[in-house]
Amino acid sequence: MPIRCQRQIASHPWGTVPVLPCRKPFLLEHGICFLYQAPPKPTALRSLLSITRAKLRQDDQEFDVAKKALITGITGQDGAYLAQLLLSKGYEVHGLARRSSTSDVNLSRLQWLGIEKDVRIVDGDLLDLSGLVRTVTDIKPDELYNLAAQSFVASSWQQPVLTGNVTGLGVTNVLEAIRLVKPDTRFYQASSSEMYGLVQQPV
Repeated sequence: MPIRCQRQIASHPWGTVPVLPCRKPFLLEHGICFLYQAPPKPTALRSLLSITRAKLRQDDQEFDVAKKALITGITGQDGAYLAQLLLSKGYEVHGLARRSSTSDVNLSRLQWLGIEKDVRIVDGDLLDLSGLVRTVTDIKPDELYNLAAQSFVASSWQQPVLTGNVTGLGVTNVLEAIRLVKPDTRFYQASSSEMYGLVQQPV
């Protein structure tokens, strides 16, 4: 049986490493010095290395940074439920919302789900490319979900240009912001089926 060395033994942030009576260092890895009276058996050495590496992997996982998601249209039904799902998976969720001078952002759906305090709301508009670039620069999202659109049917007939700009060109602005700032962002496009026009053939 090995005997613990009486000399000062090596220390490590996650515990004290037992050191055997030493004549010369045999292994130095990750700041841990294992000293042996005689060269250890290969199986014992492999066991020590596997334990050390497993502990280091565990420490790395504990300090993993949460993924960031940016959701446009987060105040809608689909956006609110998507935010709830991503929060349950450990994401840091940001939502892009458009403000007006007469009313505040409608967070009723997020409040009903009990997540309004867990979501970070950012002011923005799909028609404002410079604002989208600043938003993507500040948040640096790993995933971007574009659910925003002008999808109210009556308004789409009364305001066809606005509907085309928001539902069509707005997507281009989002993609351009991603391309300029963080090209590795994963992008999901939903917005509105109106952008595909009238489908003649059944799907």
